[in-house]
Amino acid sequence: MLASACGTLAAGLSHVFSEQLRRGSPPPQRSVSRVRSGSFLEDITSSEFEARYDEIAAARPDVRVIEYILGWPKLLEWAHSVGAYEDATLRNLVPAVPPPELRGITADPAVPVFLWTGLVEAELMLHVYRRHRPDVDSRRPRILDFGCGCGRMTRFFGSRPDKWLTHGCEVNPRHVAWCQKNLPNVTTAQCNVWPPAPYESGFFDLIYCLSVFTHLPESRADAWIKDITRMLAPGGLGIVTTQGNAALETIRASSLHQEMFRLSVQAVADIIARFEESPFVFVQYDDANARRANAGTDYGSTFIHPDYMRSRWESRECEVVEILPGGLRSWQDIVVLRRR
Repeated sequence: MLASACGTLAAGLSHVFSEQLRRGSPPPQRSVSRVRSGSFLEDITSSEFEARYDEIAAARPDVRVIEYILGWPKLLEWAHSVGAYEDATLRNLVPAVPPPELRGITADPAVPVFLWTGLVEAELMLHVYRRHRPDVDSRRPRILDFGCGCGRMTRFFGSRPDKWLTHGCEVNPRHVAWCQKNLPNVTTAQCNVWPPAPYESGFFDLIYCLSVFTHLPESRADAWIKDITRMLAPGGLGIVTTQGNAALETIRASSLHQEMFRLSVQAVADIIARFEESPFVFVQYDDANARRANAGTDYGSTFIHPDYMRSRWESRECEVVEILPGGLRSWQDIVVLRRR
């Protein structure tokens, strides 16, 4: 909804300043007060970026309306997505945007949507981490985006290397090459489709993994959960997204999703009916889609029941701390793991 509303306003950002500003009249006061709270959005916004946004808002009444609607600091979501897409000065203050052929592999390729979803999902990962690890701001945590794609989320963590030591690993070599060239504050590494990942044991404070276990067969999923646990420092968190009942019910109710997942209404109903007794369901992609993902031949759509994760992923080294059904955009479940 935000991306749609912002898209309507985006075209005006390329216009010159208003007549009032050209005549030297003082700009209007800010629409909303800005009480700093140390939020993620504030952390990633440089003073130059905020100053340029102020110039845009002073010239554009419709942008000031967005300030009223969103308030501070959420108005920065607009600035870092639609604003950075439309305004050349803002765009030059943030990392480059990957080409559409890379964006489309991992997310909606439309630039404002790509930027906004990456931003709010990075913020969500940090929010979950801070809730379980309130000491996060006392030091520079080591963060790994496991399956980072073309840096949709790491681009934001990498904007503050003084706050977060950001790493990304990815199986697709084209994504890795782009990140290594364009995200200098993110250490991006190539990994294989099977563990181990190229990191020493106990290295990371946070490993987050979005839309990876939603595609893996059971044997690979089990192997990677063990390796993620290995890479976490004691007390470190792994945040993994999966597809469960929320995703299945959405697919059952939506012909668009049925076409996207290549699942009939009856097939989805059968999965739901047997989900407790068959709690790990893997539907293999066809060859064309598997080649496009370039993440191994055994790649598809995966649905995992919460009871499976509590029984299968819990171990002497790994604790399943929390499962948030539909926690990611009311679609994917969020699973929080802690290294014992």
